[in-house]
This record gives sequence, C-alpha cells and structure tokens, in this order.
Amino acid sequence: MKNKSSDLFLVGFSLLLVVSLVSLPGLQATGSERAELGFSLGEVLLRWRLVSSGFVSPESQMGEAGLSGALNQLKSSLSSSGFPEGIVKRVKPLEGKLVEAKNRFLWPIQLGYWGFSQSSSSVTLSGAKIESISEEARFQSYRYLEFPDGEAVAAVDITKKSLDAGSENFTLELWVNPSGIVSGALVDLSSWSLALEDNGLVLALPQGHISGTDLTEGSWSHVALVTDGQDVTVYQNGLKTVSSGLSEPLGIPGKLQLGGGFRGKLDEFRLRAKAISPEGVSFDRPLDYLLGFPVIGWVNENFGPDERWNFYAGLLVSSLSVKGSSEMATIKPENLKDASDFLLGRIENVPAPPEDLPTSVQDEVAQLGELGKNEELSEEDRGKVNEILGELVSYLGLN
Repeated sequence: MKNKSSDLFLVGFSLLLVVSLVSLPGLQATGSERAELGFSLGEVLLRWRLVSSGFVSPESQMGEAGLSGALNQLKSSLSSSGFPEGIVKRVKPLEGKLVEAKNRFLWPIQLGYWGFSQSSSSVTLSGAKIESISEEARFQSYRYLEFPDGEAVAAVDITKKSLDAGSENFTLELWVNPSGIVSGALVDLSSWSLALEDNGLVLALPQGHISGTDLTEGSWSHVALVTDGQDVTVYQNGLKTVSSGLSEPLGIPGKLQLGGGFRGKLDEFRLRAKAISPEGVSFDRPLDYLLGFPVIGWVNENFGPDERWNFYAGLLVSSLSVKGSSEMATIKPENLKDASDFLLGRIENVPAPPEDLPTSVQDEVAQLGELGKNEELSEEDRGKVNEILGELVSYLGLN
C-alpha cells in the first residue's frame, strides 16, 4: 500500500507518522532498542532522499555516520528486533547502490519532482485532490494525488521547478494505482501522451500508438518513460514494456497535464534531465515502498503501545536531527509543533507517551511545541531546539 514521501529540497518533508492504535501484546524489549530502530529508519529515509535528489553526493557524510553508517545501523536494528528476513534483506540492494555510486554518479539531476505531500504553486488541481492514506495519517506528509472521476486533472507548471525544460533526453517517472478498469491519460503533453486503455499502458506518439502491458487495478505500479531523443522506452516496475524509435524527439514543454479520463491515484511524479539506465529505472523507487511501509507495518502489528511510542520518538528525533545538520533540509516551526503534539499524545489515534515518562522530558517536548508557534526560527530558537534534541537523544538512549 502506498505511503508517502517528499519535496525536492525536502523543506516540507516530515517523518510524522500518525498511526491508528491497535492493542496488541508487543514484543518485550527496552525502549532504547525501539527508539534506535526508529532513529536508524528515519536517518536512512531522509538521508537517502537528500542523496537521490541529485544535489548531494553519496560520499557526503552529512553527519558523523553518513548514509552508509545509517544503512548498517538499520540492518543491525532490524535483525536485533526480530524482523522477518524478507524485510532485513531489503537493506542489501541499498548498500549495493552506494558501492556502485563510488564509481559513477547514479542519481541524475532532476528537472522536477512532485511528491504531492502538500500544496504546490506549480500544481493546479481541477477535480484532483491530495489525499493521505487514512484519516489517522492526516498529519503526516506521505500522500498522493487522487483522481475521483474521469473529469479530474492536475496541471503541472514545470518551469517553476525545472532546470531546463525542453530537453530531448529525459526520464519521466510516476507511480500509478488505477481504480478499476481505466482508460485515460496519465501524462498528457499535447504532442504525445502516456495513458491507459483498459488498464493497458499506451504510448501515443505522433507516428502512432504503441500498447504495452496491463497495470493491476487497486495496486501501485511504477511507470517510467526514458528517451534519448532517438528512441523511447516505457518500463513497468522496472521491466521493459514498450520500445520504439522516434521520427522526432519528444521534448518536454513548459506545462503538462496529469489525468484526463483516468480514475485512481498518481504519486511521485519525477522528471530527470537524462535518459537513465535500466538499472536506475528498476531500482530508484521511493523508499516508502522498499522499507518504510514494510517496517512500519510490522512495528504496528508487533509492538505494544510503549514500544511504538519509543519507535516513533526515535524516528521524529532522527528527522529533526538530520534536518538540523543538513544544508539541503530545514527544520520548520510546524515540524516542531507536530513533533511535540505527537510525542505528548495530543493527536487522536497515536500512541500515548509511557506512564513513566519523566516530567523533565515532557517539559522539554512541550518547549518544542512553544517554539513551533513562531512564524520563523531564530538562531537562538535553533540553538534551543538542538539542546532539546540532545536531551531527547540522551533519554532515548541514542548516544
């Protein structure tokens, strides 16, 4: 199931995962182990997004441990927490990706990225809506774009994010979840389009239509179009489904349209300024699908309330800590307010803080909420935030 992720510069990105409570007897473990698991997951998710944005080198440490260290810690935390081997193994391809990145740059600069986690001046909605996966998740930023009927569309102004619209060499990617058997446009650029016809992928080119494989209704599929100006190839979940020579380059205009006859959900729309390799297409997917959802789903089913609170506390502290130490991400006041409300149990359907949570820690968390009421954070405010994060790191045993 789709859960979602992030803006190109990650300013609005937040790992505030609001989950519904299920009273289950959790596994017995110390809070610090659960907090460490949440912290390492948060580090990997956010650091990976910063690197995969194309603006941060994989070699950049961005903190003492860096992305490589965060991956190692996550694998260790998953193993020690009793996660199924199938989930633990999901870290391995990420480690391989970093090894490969030492010899060549795998993340090409993006023309634009739209995660639909929040409103954007570059997207105009006409019937389409930004939705979260559940009512309980309304405070978090993993969201998607929903097209409730065949009339709904979303216009995207590429020029507000693009480095160089009009490139003949580019890669277009998005995630698609059709509601039933659907015929309609996924991406329409006037002179050409990528669409569904009874759930079958169709590439409509000036020289004619080319049909590919079907997408499964009610399930998320990764769709990518890659062109070097002479040929075009469409992939579904990393597998080639359509390939054709071009009579003329496709090109990207300043604006395009998502939807138009399509019913269902779209997400993670991305344009890259080069024709990426098949390996890149088959791998570069949002980590929400690869690690985020599987880990969080298992946590919600197997951890008790106090363990879940410690897990999410570690994840939130990780998010704020990485943002505070990065030049590419910024802590915003609303991040602090949401984190405070979450950790103090002030949001409906979230784990309540442990009964033995020290008053001093509660007071520190409450101060985060007060700082979150400011329109902007001053240098003094940021210094106080760092002090509070240090206290939380110590309390959660993350030193």
